[in-house]
Amino acid sequence: MPLSDILEDIPAMFRRAAIHAALGSARSFYSHLAKWRKRKEKTEAKGKKVHERPPVPPRSWNKSATLYAGMWKERNHSSIVVKVWTGTCWSWLKVRLTGRELPLDVEMGSPQLIRHGDQWWLHTPLERQFKSPGKIEKQLTTNPDTKICAVDLNINENIAVCTIQTVEGSILATTFIGGGQRVNGFRKKLLGRIARNRRETGIIAEGEQDNADLWRKIRNTDEYLAHLVSARIVQFAKKHQATILVFEHLGNLVPSRGKYSQGYTPGAPLVLCPECGMVGNADRNASLMIGSRLIMRYHKEKPPAPLATERVSKDRGVALCQDAESVIGPSILSARHTESNGHGTGAPHRRQKLSATEVVKVVGKPSAHLTYPCRKA
Repeated sequence: MPLSDILEDIPAMFRRAAIHAALGSARSFYSHLAKWRKRKEKTEAKGKKVHERPPVPPRSWNKSATLYAGMWKERNHSSIVVKVWTGTCWSWLKVRLTGRELPLDVEMGSPQLIRHGDQWWLHTPLERQFKSPGKIEKQLTTNPDTKICAVDLNINENIAVCTIQTVEGSILATTFIGGGQRVNGFRKKLLGRIARNRRETGIIAEGEQDNADLWRKIRNTDEYLAHLVSARIVQFAKKHQATILVFEHLGNLVPSRGKYSQGYTPGAPLVLCPECGMVGNADRNASLMIGSRLIMRYHKEKPPAPLATERVSKDRGVALCQDAESVIGPSILSARHTESNGHGTGAPHRRQKLSATEVVKVVGKPSAHLTYPCRKA
């Protein structure tokens, strides 16, 4: 509803919400404009032509109302009373609430009414005070009990592989978050529909989104999956009292020109050390490598990173790894395998070289005595 339709007696807190929404949009615009000008200066300094268009102010406004104090009252787990504009006057209206109950150990902020189709959702920000564990360097160099959760993200069946590691290099736990093939199949089907529709029409209107419903389904699926996977990663790290989450750098993971998705070179699903017969899952091996690289960054006295080996495709067998010191000895060929059609790590900047790491999957539970790698076999 346009604010101009509400002629008089607008509550002060509602005016405050409208002013804050306008200020936020204006600040966002000027921030994006300043960043664009800096990128333009850098590009022109190199003698190149700027093709990126500058940001423009919002041409239309569709903001959700924030309910500050004085706009709501008498909230409980099943209902809330809010002040709304009925079309003729401002009135208090009691509405029913459904959904999860709010935690008791948090501080509740001002809720916001969000319209979803013919429904209204009440979004409430929650704030909890906690003690910061400190900077990463301090945790890794001063506290020997620090645990890290190293995460390898993929685009195959295992969407994420997480390992809990200590500063000394011991491996405490591993979890595989699957479901990638189902999600990728659903996304591929929708992208195929978009491609067929574009091929049939042959025309894409400039400034308009084609196949809006199909693209919306893809975005909603990606957003749902991101929330689901991130929640499972945090729950796994919290269960094992890890205070650091470390991911690989995926800044180069961008779609290829003229393609609908990322370029990807399949890798071997397993790693193998031909000297000791150690066999393990390649995605788990990559997760261990991510964690060990972080530890080695702040522990200069530790052994250097293993030498990189050429990554091989599936038709050439498996990739190489290095041995690990263990009181139970190295794992053998009965270690757990992935599916035969699975891939290795999903980062495109590792398509040319894959640095071998120290530990692979062992039979049964991971040993707590696995430490840093032996030197090149």
